Formats: sequence, structure tokens, C-alpha cells
Amino acid sequence: MRIRILVDIRRAFAAEGNPAVLRTSRILDFLNGDEEAPWSEYRTGGLSARGLQQLLKDYGINQIARKLNTGDCPHRGDSAALAHAERTLHAVSTAIRHIAEAANHAVTGQASR
Repeated sequence: MRIRILVDIRRAFAAEGNPAVLRTSRILDFLNGDEEAPWSEYRTGGLSARGLQQLLKDYGINQIARKLNTGDCPHRGDSAALAHAERTLHAVSTAIRHIAEAANHAVTGQASR
């Protein structure tokens, strides 16, 4: 679930034109509005701001969001935490792509027999 939330948050930002900052309420609208994602059924009423905070706590993103929401500037360490989350997301995306390619190759190979 923690990797999935990063992927879906990245999709939310992309859907909004990749702004530097996106309100939590807008992210939640996007996540809970995706019928194919698990977030609308995460808890009664869908994923909440608190639920999102719990899913992101291991990445240190909540403190960064709090600073941005109050108008404060993130610290250099905050940028490192965001960069780490981005690298994790990239690694997962690459792995998923390789798995999909291998599965497609296996299916294509079986179909030609």
C-alpha cells in the first residue's frame, strides 16, 4: 500500500500539471475518485487526511507538507526526503515495467506455440 500511494500521488500531481505543491484535499479527491484504486474503500468514507498521513509517515513527507501549508520553506533535508521518495517510486515503476514486459513476452511465446 505504501508504494501504491506514492504511485497514485504522482498520478494526482501529473493530472494537475505537476505543480510544486498540491493541496491535501485535492490529492484526496483524486485518490478517492479513482474507482480502480483501493483508496475509496480504505476506510468508511474513503481515505482521509489522517489516513494519508499514516501512509506517508515513513517518508517524512508530512512534516514537509505541514511547512508548505503554513507558508514556511522546506529545509534541504526535506528535499532529500522527497528525492528519496521519488527514487523509490522510480525503482518500483521500473520493476513493474520489467515484470509487465516479461509477462507479455511469456504470453506471446505461449500463443505462438
